[in-house]
Amino acid sequence: MAKITFNHAGGEVDVLDVEPGTSLMRAAVANGVAGIVGECGGQAMCATCHVNVRPEYLDSLPQIGDDEVDLPEGQV
Repeated sequence: MAKITFNHAGGEVDVLDVEPGTSLMRAAVANGVAGIVGECGGQAMCATCHVNVRPEYLDSLPQIGDDEVDLPEGQV
């Protein structure tokens, strides 16, 4: 299991154990994380999900995918 921590602006924290390969959006929606609606079903079409990653974790992420590059400026 992968451990995902959602830190909310108000200081609340949700910690989830999810299967590796599960998208953050799907994990959040399936576990009722406040503020994550997932209107597009994870297809990167609605640009409503915003993720801020702490700088110390940026190097461990894959490069931005083609579907993300095509989003409106400022949405990634």
